[in-house]
Amino acid sequence: MAHTPLLSLSCVEKSYIMNNTWVPVLNGIDLKVESGEFVVIQGEVGSGKSALLNILSGIERCSHGSMKLAGLPMMGAEEDQELVNSFVTFLSPVFSIDVRQTIRQAVNQPGLKTRVAPELCLELAGIAQNDNRRIEELDHGMRRRVGIARALLSRPKILLAEMSPPPWGVAPPLDVLLDANEELGCAVIATTEKDLRVAGSRKLSMIAGRIAKPSLVA
Repeated sequence: MAHTPLLSLSCVEKSYIMNNTWVPVLNGIDLKVESGEFVVIQGEVGSGKSALLNILSGIERCSHGSMKLAGLPMMGAEEDQELVNSFVTFLSPVFSIDVRQTIRQAVNQPGLKTRVAPELCLELAGIAQNDNRRIEELDHGMRRRVGIARALLSRPKILLAEMSPPPWGVAPPLDVLLDANEELGCAVIATTEKDLRVAGSRKLSMIAGRIAKPSLVA
């Protein structure tokens, strides 16, 4: 029986129209990610990292190529997006939540899909069990951790993280990504501009919309 990776991209291309001209951003991405992997993709600004995360999260569709989750092809239909949402969580650098809520209220909000106990999610996010301040009292870093605790409730199979966010955002803490990877078995795909060393991770370089130089970090 043939092995099926958790995530598979084949010949993925993405172009945007600028000044009436199509500009290629992704130029044939081939990528496979297994359950529980930690993948680091390093590249300079403009290398295509954000475009890749947008496609992986379902925010955008690729211009050419294919994406599969657990062997199921994603064609961009509405039902496909529901499957992407059940598999993938994008820890966006910009996090917003009702600032009048307490930490406990934020992670126990009715309607949230819960496959992991809220207490464990708070622990993995690095939030003390006795910390129940209002969101408005927290700095941006702590708000980011509350957002991650909420994201972990659904036990996503894949976590996407932009580790070099724009100035108005806050990158997810690396320790939280490691704990989610180890404790919950979430595969992690983290993009970064600078060198990011994670033991046992697979490190890829992204240059001009292409992925190259796979290596394993010891």
